[in-house]
Amino acid sequence: MKTKTKKTFLALAILLFFGLTLSTGIGVARPGIAVYTGHVSHNGNAIVGAKVVLEVDGLSAITKYTDSNGYYTITYFRPYNPTIEVSHIDYETEEVAVSMYGGQYNFDLEVKLTKFYGFVTIGIYGPVLPGAYVELKCYGMTIATTTTNYMGYYAIYYFHPSSPLTIVASLIDGSEPEYYPDPTPQDISPNGGYNVIIVITLYIEPDGPGGGDPYPSPN
Repeated sequence: MKTKTKKTFLALAILLFFGLTLSTGIGVARPGIAVYTGHVSHNGNAIVGAKVVLEVDGLSAITKYTDSNGYYTITYFRPYNPTIEVSHIDYETEEVAVSMYGGQYNFDLEVKLTKFYGFVTIGIYGPVLPGAYVELKCYGMTIATTTTNYMGYYAIYYFHPSSPLTIVASLIDGSEPEYYPDPTPQDISPNGGYNVIIVITLYIEPDGPGGGDPYPSPN
């Protein structure tokens, strides 16, 4: 009698355990569901508000954003040929293939660089100016500099800057300028785009402000 009671009790305990696990999901994985988790950072520093997209066979399926600590969680029906794409306005986009069964995927994004490039010329139709000093400024402060090469070409790489931006060119020796911008430093804005081309025109000023020849010779 006692043996029968023990078997009955054991059977009830087993049924109760499976009933709880099926109703709560504790202890068993739900079939057909994939859970993706991870952290998005730059050099170990959390990126808040990064866009995390689960793509299924090349099509966007669900979008999430990283929380205040840089973490994300995506739950989806077990996808076919899945990838995760992570993007942010200030960082390069990264995409990786992931398992259809879910998993943990961390991302360390690189800072997105804007390329400002162009030529410095003497006069509107004049020759290019090698060795000119070119400054990229934001709110009046110089944030990056370079010099033109022998062809008068310059390129400045900088992480996605705020507006307003200006480009200024002058002689590199810092003496009394023989050339000056026409008529003021050029205002530019990348507007979320990149590879911004700027042609800076300089004028010779031999007779004081405003007295320069608009089409001068460098000699």
